Amino acid sequence: MQNSRAYYQNLRRELTNFIAKAIKRTPYNKAVIGLSGGIDSTVVAYLAVEALGKDRVLGVSLPSGTASPDLVRDAHAVARDLEIKFLEIDISPLMQVYRGLVPDNDPRRVGSKMVRERMSILYHIASMNNAAVLGTGNRSEYLLGYFSVFGDVACDINPLAWIYKTEVKKLGELLGVSQTVIDRPPTAGFWVGQTDEKEFGFSYEDADPILHLAFDKGYTKDQILRAGLNGDLVERVLARARDTEFKRNVPIIPPRPAEPGI
Repeated sequence: MQNSRAYYQNLRRELTNFIAKAIKRTPYNKAVIGLSGGIDSTVVAYLAVEALGKDRVLGVSLPSGTASPDLVRDAHAVARDLEIKFLEIDISPLMQVYRGLVPDNDPRRVGSKMVRERMSILYHIASMNNAAVLGTGNRSEYLLGYFSVFGDVACDINPLAWIYKTEVKKLGELLGVSQTVIDRPPTAGFWVGQTDEKEFGFSYEDADPILHLAFDKGYTKDQILRAGLNGDLVERVLARARDTEFKRNVPIIPPRPAEPGI
């Protein structure tokens, strides 16, 4: 993994060019981004404005009352700093109605339901605005299975698909993202005080080099261990990636049926 400023300057250029070209491959001329107040959606918003211009980017905040109010505040601040159009829609009434019909107190299941509702709303708003939905998921989350299937990974264009969490932070620094946003512990916002890393039992800073060696370089577990990385940590990171592999391969479909006579 690279750490030089030149690398991130080039990455910035590549991703802004990618967004501009990707939009042209769709029937749309604008972009909608779900602004959570976190580093991933903030970086995507900054890149989108550089690629498309502020008049072609719409930020949407969809709070549910389960996350810190600081996240909503920072989503507003990002939209204000970038001078983009911004909508805030409180989805807690929608969730209350649903939970009244289907009672469930499991915070992860309810959290995943919220994530899928948000994406449904984003697509509706995008359709109203002739816009593509820009995703905000990064490679670390994807490989660790830290996403809701057909929820936060659902999008038309995903600029951060190959970018690890630690790289997103460094790219944010280059783009001029608020240090408050950069330093905030990543969270899915399923409940107040929840963080990704508490649930993992390890940090992105620890996991990303292991994931990079395993999935980008093709190293075996033994080769990663010989590179000097902590054995227990390597086992836990690779185990989580292995145990969530099914999420990266849905829907499961059958082989193509053989044609008669073949």
